[in-house]
Amino acid sequence: MKKFHIIYLYGEPSTENLQVKELGEYLKGKLPGLKTEVRQDFFLHHLKRFTQSQMEERIEILAEGFARTRVHNIGRDTGEGAPLPMEIQYEIKNIENPAARKRGILYDGFYVQNLLKELIPAQERTPEHIHINFTNQLLGTMGDDNRYHTRVAIYGYPVLISTTGVVEAPAKPKEFYVLKEKYHTMGMGEVGIQRLKEEFREKFIDYNDSRLTEVLKGYVLQTLFYYLAGDPFCQDKNCRLFNAHWQEEMIHAQLKTPYELCTFHRGILERMIEEEEINARDIK
Repeated sequence: MKKFHIIYLYGEPSTENLQVKELGEYLKGKLPGLKTEVRQDFFLHHLKRFTQSQMEERIEILAEGFARTRVHNIGRDTGEGAPLPMEIQYEIKNIENPAARKRGILYDGFYVQNLLKELIPAQERTPEHIHINFTNQLLGTMGDDNRYHTRVAIYGYPVLISTTGVVEAPAKPKEFYVLKEKYHTMGMGEVGIQRLKEEFREKFIDYNDSRLTEVLKGYVLQTLFYYLAGDPFCQDKNCRLFNAHWQEEMIHAQLKTPYELCTFHRGILERMIEEEEINARDIK
């Protein structure tokens, strides 16, 4: 099992109902002795160590990088061609003003990881330091079908967890899409959308949902197991590590499960706790 020293959790100021401190406390409760540190927005935190001129240069590089990682065609890899000046300016505003950061554009999650990794200082860019960046940006990765698919989380270094992905990545019930098309045909517009949300509110997570933090506890737990065991997922639909592809699956695994962890993954966590206790006794 891999061992690490501390987990940093970065806030997302534009997302309501995201309680990052609560997520940090949740992780500490699962693994006694684990250190967590809640930080402000990822860019604001890491850019502040530079001089003004260095910061402006870094922001320009990051903005161009983000513009290049945009997914314009879900059936083709990104990063082709030079981004437009207006695209770069859009990204600069998103970096400089995270509280007003816009969402809706799909980015390649692995490219974004590489961009953010370069901003982490060398002393924190080690296996002992884990970084979890919460973002409202929509992230995707290329699937086996050679098409981009939106994701809630991109595990790696750093870990990226998308609050927008919680809403958009797992599919809503099939009936939702049938009625959505029906209401659209009837010309119901926004009234139809609101009626749909009311009818299916218990079956999917929406923007500014009060259940968001509780759902994300499962994804930070998946992060823990990604680093502990090399695999963040579980096949048990009752385990919070279940890789849900449907909103109802996600809601069940995170909000309605009879137990948080299956026997197998609970055993991994218990062995890790035992190892930490033995090490602590040896030090004494």
